[in-house]
Amino acid sequence: MNDLNILSEAIRSGSEAAFEAFFRAEFRNVAFFVNRYVRDAVQAEDIAQESFLALWRTRDKLDPSRNIRNYLLTIARNRSLNYLRDVAKRRGGTPEGREAEVYARILQMPEVEQRIEALETEEMMANVYRSLPEKARNMFRMNRQEGMTYEEIAQQQGVRVKVVECNIVLALKAFRRAFY
Repeated sequence: MNDLNILSEAIRSGSEAAFEAFFRAEFRNVAFFVNRYVRDAVQAEDIAQESFLALWRTRDKLDPSRNIRNYLLTIARNRSLNYLRDVAKRRGGTPEGREAEVYARILQMPEVEQRIEALETEEMMANVYRSLPEKARNMFRMNRQEGMTYEEIAQQQGVRVKVVECNIVLALKAFRRAFY
């Protein structure tokens, strides 16, 4: 269980301290995300705050195995969409109304949902990477991020190529278990 899962479980159990810690850590990120679409910093902060309140009100429905940050961003996305639809309706054919319609359409695009889901995948990958033994983690990084061959890694680490190969296979198996 990772830190966000533990945090999610604590919030689900009603821990105000856990919720406050999550709020302090994520509020700016949520407000920034919302502001990309509503284009109003004050309104973005209001929507971010409303999103946190909605999260707290529905905390008993949280699934600790799911990414709480993504759940919150989905709430913020939906609240932003409602806000933009309301602006578009109230302002009709004005430039502000048309702009709100455009951003509402953007928020409904699958790419936005995919971006939110990608955050969860990145987090899962980071957790798997951190869980690897240090030797396997370093060799995997050298191979995948630095582009070094098994032979180059073996030379640099002073080990046989077979040791490098075993550590890379260990890392790949850990990733496969996490994602399949």
